[in-house]
Amino acid sequence: MRADQTERLGAAVDAFPRIGLHELRGAGLMSRVDQKFVVHLPDLIAVLEGARGAYRAVSLEGEVWQPYSTRYFDTPGFGLLRAHHRGRTPRAKVRSRVYLSSGLSFLEVKNRLNDGRTVKRRVQTSDPSRAPAADELSGLLLADLALDAAPSDLLGDTAGGALGDRPLETKLLNGYRRLTLVHEAHPERVTIDTDLTFASGAASLALVGTAIIEVKQARLDNRSEFLRAVRAQRVRPRGFSKYCVFASLLDPSLPRNRLLPTIRAVTPWVVEA
Repeated sequence: MRADQTERLGAAVDAFPRIGLHELRGAGLMSRVDQKFVVHLPDLIAVLEGARGAYRAVSLEGEVWQPYSTRYFDTPGFGLLRAHHRGRTPRAKVRSRVYLSSGLSFLEVKNRLNDGRTVKRRVQTSDPSRAPAADELSGLLLADLALDAAPSDLLGDTAGGALGDRPLETKLLNGYRRLTLVHEAHPERVTIDTDLTFASGAASLALVGTAIIEVKQARLDNRSEFLRAVRAQRVRPRGFSKYCVFASLLDPSLPRNRLLPTIRAVTPWVVEA
C-alpha cells in the first residue's frame, strides 16, 4: 500500500467513533443474511468515507484492526468444499478461530440454510489446531442439517456411512486483520478483512491491495448506509468463500468451475507468500 493510501485509510477509520467489546450486546448476529464484496484499497477508502456517521468501530485496548487466525477443517476428500461447489443447501463450514489479541479460541460451524440465511454456532476450545470429532459437532450442526443420514452425507466424501468414519483434518490456514463496524441503530455489522494470507502444506499465498467486506444483517435491508456507500463505488456483491477460493488456488485438482469468476477477479492480486 502506498504511503498516501495508508494515510487516507487511517484517516477514514479514525472518523468512526469507538465501541468496546463489552458494549456490543446483541450485535453478534449469529443468525443473519450477509453480502460479500471484494474491493481494492482505493475503493475501500471511498466506501469508509461514504459510510461515516452511522457506524462505530469495535475497539479492543485502543486497537480497531484485530489479528485473526483461522483453521479450516474438511474431510480427506474435501466433502464440505465439494458441497459448497455444488451449491448444496443446507451445508456447513467447520473451522477454528483464534482471536490473537485476546488469545481466545473457538470451534465454529457456519450453517448455510435453504432460505439463504447463515447461522453460526461456536464453542470455546483450548486446542484450535485439533480437528473436532463427530460428537463435538453434533451440537453445532443445526437440526435442519442433521436429518437422517445427512450428517454422514454432509461431512463425508460420499453418501452413507457414519460420521465417525470420515474424520476431519486441517485443510487450510488463514490469517488476516479485521476491522469491525457496528451500526448505531440497527442490527447490522460490517467486517473488513485485509492482509490476508493462506497456507496449505508448504504452499502459501497472500491477497494484496484488496479487502474482503461482509455486511451482516438480521434481515436484508438495502437501505443500509454501508451498502449505499459500496454501490456508489459500483462494487457488486460477490459470492466469496475464503476457504473454497484459496483451497482451490492452492490445489488445482479441486473443482473450481463455479468459482472461476471470483478466482479471475482476485488472481491479479494474489502473490506467493
